[in-house]
Amino acid sequence: MSADEYQRVTDARRVAGFWAPDPDGTHKVVPADAIVIERGEVPEVKGEPGDLYVAGFSFHMHSADDAHEEAVRWLAVAEHLRANPPVDEEQAERLAALILEVDVPVNNGPEWPTSWARDLVRRGVRVEVTP
Repeated sequence: MSADEYQRVTDARRVAGFWAPDPDGTHKVVPADAIVIERGEVPEVKGEPGDLYVAGFSFHMHSADDAHEEAVRWLAVAEHLRANPPVDEEQAERLAALILEVDVPVNNGPEWPTSWARDLVRRGVRVEVTP
């Protein structure tokens, strides 16, 4: 959806059957699956094009389009990691040891217990060691 397709919400408009008061016209209607980043969350940029600094990192970009493409790639990584958080390797190793201990009859190579354990940890299985 392009910027000109957004519709400003004002006092006089009804949105999805509800009155949406917004006397200053500061809110927009966006698609339900939109990723919204409020301006207050965006850190300050210092420097000149080609030599920019943001939150302690330097960027050597010259165009807004290049910066936008890079930002979208980083956002894709963030969304992927949010949906697929890293596996706690200690939990996976504990679970793999238990799988080997109970001698599960299926064997698909030397890495299968750890691979299976990682999948189980991703699904929420945890091993608790009690004294």
